[in-house]
Amino acid sequence: MSTQFQPRGDYADRGPSPLAPARSPLAVVFDRDLLADADARDDRFVVVRRSTVGDLKALLPAVTRQHLMLILGISETTWCKLRDGKPIKRTTWNRLLARREAHRARPGV
Repeated sequence: MSTQFQPRGDYADRGPSPLAPARSPLAVVFDRDLLADADARDDRFVVVRRSTVGDLKALLPAVTRQHLMLILGISETTWCKLRDGKPIKRTTWNRLLARREAHRARPGV
Protein backbone atom coordinates (compact mmCIF):
# COMPACT_ATOMS: atom_id res chain seq x y z
CA MET A 1 0.00 0.00 0.00
CA SER A 2 1.52 3.28 -1.09
CA THR A 3 0.85 6.52 0.73
CA GLN A 4 1.37 9.79 -1.00
CA PHE A 5 2.99 12.71 0.80
CA GLN A 6 0.53 15.42 1.79
CA PRO A 7 2.16 18.82 2.48
CA ARG A 8 1.33 20.51 5.75
CA GLY A 9 0.46 24.09 6.33
CA ASP A 10 -2.19 25.36 3.94
CA TYR A 11 -4.73 26.57 6.48
CA ALA A 12 -6.39 29.07 4.12
CA ASP A 13 -9.50 26.92 3.79
CA ARG A 14 -9.58 25.73 7.42
CA GLY A 15 -8.67 28.90 9.30
CA PRO A 16 -5.89 29.20 11.89
CA SER A 17 -4.64 26.10 13.63
CA PRO A 18 -6.35 25.54 16.98
CA LEU A 19 -2.92 24.72 18.41
CA ALA A 20 -1.37 28.06 17.36
CA PRO A 21 -0.64 30.39 20.28
CA ALA A 22 -2.60 33.61 20.52
CA ARG A 23 -0.65 36.61 19.25
CA SER A 24 -0.19 39.55 21.56
CA PRO A 25 -0.60 43.18 20.39
CA LEU A 26 3.13 43.59 21.01
CA ALA A 27 3.89 40.91 18.41
CA VAL A 28 1.79 42.80 15.88
CA VAL A 29 3.84 45.97 16.47
CA PHE A 30 7.08 43.99 16.03
CA ASP A 31 5.70 42.44 12.85
CA ARG A 32 4.92 45.80 11.31
CA ASP A 33 8.26 47.36 12.25
CA LEU A 34 10.75 44.53 11.84
CA LEU A 35 9.33 41.99 9.43
CA ALA A 36 9.38 42.17 5.68
CA ASP A 37 6.60 39.66 5.21
CA ALA A 38 4.53 37.13 7.07
CA ASP A 39 3.53 34.22 4.89
CA ALA A 40 -0.18 34.72 4.24
CA ARG A 41 -0.77 30.98 3.88
CA ASP A 42 0.95 29.97 7.07
CA ASP A 43 1.24 32.26 10.08
CA ARG A 44 3.97 30.04 11.55
CA PHE A 45 6.69 31.61 9.38
CA VAL A 46 8.03 35.16 8.95
CA VAL A 47 10.56 36.92 6.73
CA VAL A 48 12.69 39.54 8.49
CA ARG A 49 13.67 42.86 6.89
CA ARG A 50 17.28 43.22 5.79
CA SER A 51 17.67 46.36 7.92
CA THR A 52 16.59 44.36 10.98
CA VAL A 53 19.12 41.64 10.13
CA GLY A 54 21.79 44.35 9.96
CA ASP A 55 20.77 45.58 13.42
CA LEU A 56 21.04 42.03 14.76
CA LYS A 57 24.47 41.62 13.15
CA ALA A 58 25.64 44.77 14.94
CA LEU A 59 25.03 43.03 18.28
CA LEU A 60 27.52 40.29 17.40
CA PRO A 61 31.28 40.71 17.97
CA ALA A 62 31.72 38.22 15.10
CA VAL A 63 29.31 36.05 13.12
CA THR A 64 30.32 32.68 14.55
CA ARG A 65 28.29 29.71 15.76
CA GLN A 66 29.24 30.51 19.33
CA HIS A 67 28.23 34.19 19.21
CA LEU A 68 25.01 33.46 17.33
CA MET A 69 23.91 30.95 19.97
CA LEU A 70 25.21 32.88 22.99
CA ILE A 71 23.81 36.30 22.08
CA LEU A 72 20.83 35.66 19.79
CA GLY A 73 19.96 32.06 20.65
CA ILE A 74 19.88 30.92 17.01
CA SER A 75 21.81 28.43 14.93
CA GLU A 76 24.07 29.18 12.01
CA THR A 77 21.41 27.69 9.71
CA THR A 78 18.80 30.15 11.00
CA TRP A 79 21.27 33.01 10.58
CA CYS A 80 21.79 32.04 6.93
CA LYS A 81 18.03 32.02 6.40
CA LEU A 82 17.73 35.48 7.97
CA ARG A 83 20.64 36.82 5.92
CA ASP A 84 19.26 35.37 2.68
CA GLY A 85 15.71 36.69 3.23
CA LYS A 86 14.17 33.24 3.69
CA PRO A 87 11.33 32.50 6.12
CA ILE A 88 12.05 31.40 9.67
CA LYS A 89 9.64 30.03 12.26
CA ARG A 90 7.71 32.62 14.24
CA THR A 91 8.64 30.86 17.49
CA THR A 92 12.32 31.25 16.56
CA TRP A 93 11.72 34.93 15.76
CA ASN A 94 10.01 35.49 19.12
CA ARG A 95 12.90 33.80 20.95
CA LEU A 96 15.40 35.89 18.99
CA LEU A 97 13.58 39.11 19.95
CA ALA A 98 13.54 38.11 23.62
CA ARG A 99 17.28 37.36 23.53
CA ARG A 100 17.97 40.65 21.73
CA GLU A 101 16.09 42.63 24.38
CA ALA A 102 17.83 40.73 27.20
CA HIS A 103 21.20 41.48 25.59
CA ARG A 104 20.35 45.19 25.28
CA ALA A 105 19.25 45.32 28.92
CA ARG A 106 22.63 44.09 30.19
CA PRO A 107 24.75 46.79 31.79
CA GLY A 108 27.82 47.74 29.80
CA VAL A 109 26.47 46.46 26.46
